[in-house]
Amino acid sequence: MPQKSPQFDVDKARSRMSAEDLAGFDHLCRFNPTYGDIQGRLKELGFTVSHSAVQAWYTTSYPVGEEAKIINGLMLTYTGVEPYQALQMSMSIAVKLTDALMGHCTESRLASATAGDLMMTVGNLLKEMRTCARVLQDFKVTRDRKALELAGGYRLVEILRHLAEDSPQANNIADFCDAAIGQLEQEVNG
Repeated sequence: MPQKSPQFDVDKARSRMSAEDLAGFDHLCRFNPTYGDIQGRLKELGFTVSHSAVQAWYTTSYPVGEEAKIINGLMLTYTGVEPYQALQMSMSIAVKLTDALMGHCTESRLASATAGDLMMTVGNLLKEMRTCARVLQDFKVTRDRKALELAGGYRLVEILRHLAEDSPQANNIADFCDAAIGQLEQEVNG
């Protein structure tokens, strides 16, 4: 008797789905869900399938495209890059390129360029610089907001512990404070 492949369980479940459920399931799978999401959806539909079967089925049914492999390979060389610093670097490169471009622009070169090409190039460069500046500002605001939330939480815990120092509930309050700070850090830092 031939051994069944692990993805057979998902294929078997798909063959038993209604047309509407199958369309919804396939729609979910097209947008790169986690294996847990797929397994959860199958469970919602009444099918119990192992995590390894879902993984085997998904990697077989939705292989990584060739272009994605190239991009993923390039991204590996930048693993660990701090996004805020990368944006600052991109912004400074754009400014340097603009400055170099302006240094090379003489009247004769400007006269030989079409106004449309020149405006398109400068407009696109300025748009990218504006986008980088906006993203940098958003990072700064988010980072500042997270720091303020954490600082407020730490200060509140400090006050609660100080107020409860000599009370019989001091240990319980300290435990609650530790749990609250742990949850706050997880929510703020992801």
